[in-house]
Amino acid sequence: MEAHGGALRADERCTFALGLLEAEQPELACREAMLAVERARVEADATTEALGLAVLGRCRELAAEAARELEGKHALVVEDDAEVRGLLAAFLRHLGLTVSEAFDGHDAYERLAEFEVTGLVPDLVVCDVSMPRCTGPELFERLRERGVRLPFLFVSAYRGHHLDGLPLQSEGVDFLEKPLDIDLLAARLCALLTSPF
Repeated sequence: MEAHGGALRADERCTFALGLLEAEQPELACREAMLAVERARVEADATTEALGLAVLGRCRELAAEAARELEGKHALVVEDDAEVRGLLAAFLRHLGLTVSEAFDGHDAYERLAEFEVTGLVPDLVVCDVSMPRCTGPELFERLRERGVRLPFLFVSAYRGHHLDGLPLQSEGVDFLEKPLDIDLLAARLCALLTSPF
C-alpha cells in the first residue's frame, strides 16, 4: 500500500484511517489496503483480548482478596423480589458472609431494630432501590435519622430517574446495577467495609 503512496493509521480506539494516492494499478493498491486494514484489525483484536484477559485475571485476584476480607461479616439483604433476594443471599453466603433477609425497607427497618436489641447488627446492607412500602433510599434516610450508620450497597435494574433519590454522595454508600457480577459485588462490598466512614 505504501508503495502506491497510501497510508493506514489507527488511533487508540482502533478507528482506522485509510488514505490512497493515485496508483498505476488501483485494484492492487485497493487489495493491499484492504489486507493492511484486516491485519491491523487482527492485531487490535489480539491486543484487546490480551488486555481483557489481564484485566479479568486481576479482577478475579481482587475478588478473591475481597472474599477473604468478607469472611464472617454479617449482611442484611433487602429485596422485594423473593427470587432475586434468594440469589443475592446465596452470592453473599458464597463469599463467606452471614446473611439476614428482609422483603422491603419497612421489614428491614423493623429487623434492624431487633438486631440492635440482640446485638447482631449487620456490618452492611445490600438494598434494592425500588420497593413497596419503603424504598431503599427511604430506608437509608430513616436509619440515618435514627443515628444508625451502616455501609449501604444499593442495587437496581432500573436506570435514569429511578435512581434520582440515591444518596450516592454520602459516605459509606455505593451502587451496582443488576444483573450483578459476583466478582464486582465482592470488590464493592470489601471497599465499603474497609473504607472509613
